[in-house]
Amino acid sequence: MTNTSQNNSVCNITVSVEEISEDSAESQLNVSMETIISNVKFDFKHCYEYRSIIKYLCLKGLTGKEIYGGMSKTLGAVCPSYATVKNWVAAFKRGKVSVKDDDKPERPISLSTPENVDAVHDMILSDPLISIKQISETLKISFERVHHIIHADFRKMNSKMLECRSTASKSGKFALLLCPFS
Repeated sequence: MTNTSQNNSVCNITVSVEEISEDSAESQLNVSMETIISNVKFDFKHCYEYRSIIKYLCLKGLTGKEIYGGMSKTLGAVCPSYATVKNWVAAFKRGKVSVKDDDKPERPISLSTPENVDAVHDMILSDPLISIKQISETLKISFERVHHIIHADFRKMNSKMLECRSTASKSGKFALLLCPFS
């Protein structure tokens, strides 16, 4: 090895090909795990260093158990778990190239848009006996979202500008009557 440089987030190991003869090629490339791992500054927040080392040792042909053994011996308490090492070794053997995490899907769009809130409010004001299921089927939004709109938004409205009282209809169902203050 001619040059080993370290950065806070990446370990660069450069090998000069001219210096390696056929006889000593294997001996020079067989660098011990402790040497590789100890030359890297590890920060627990940046796991790319661990993954880079796991990838390098995996490409050398070591098993997950051997890699974990060397890392736990060298790193001690800050070593990634055996399951983590095993999963990354499996990913690299399947052909994963990058040490970065795969992109995760973005958070789903909330259906509590002002249009949906207004539509729920209008439906309830026009028919106080309407069920949450009927509202969700009509507006094509989830039952839980309609429930959230009713309980969160009507509670705000009730406390600020509406008077609530419940009455029994002829069918025995209770209705929530929303009346503006006079």
